[in-house]
Amino acid sequence: MLIIKHNEIFDLNKVGLVATLIIAVFAMFYPVLMGIKLLIELFLGVYGYYLFTQIHLNKSLSVYINSENQWFSEIDKEMIPLELKDYWLQTDRLFIWLKGSKKSVSFVVSRSIIGAQKFSQLKTKIQAL
Repeated sequence: MLIIKHNEIFDLNKVGLVATLIIAVFAMFYPVLMGIKLLIELFLGVYGYYLFTQIHLNKSLSVYINSENQWFSEIDKEMIPLELKDYWLQTDRLFIWLKGSKKSVSFVVSRSIIGAQKFSQLKTKIQAL
């Protein structure tokens, strides 16, 4: 069983939250009618709050892969079965999207953080699918 602990994962919702905040700041100074600007800022605020709650919920996320290449996530001692929807391999980073019936998770795993041996095991398990 391969275990990826919460301190070895970078949640991609953090990137989305930063991008949402940057767009919200630029939208404040864009010359549009005040009503439209208010709706845009309200939408971005709600979306930013959603991303913030997802980051908080995934703070203790751990991912498990058993010998049959079945994926599970553990959040607050609850095991949730997931399936690998998509992945993208960059030189020393692996972007992973897992989707389940109750939860969807997207994160980045870096070779320098989890180690070369664990990274190659993860890469082998993903490419075996």
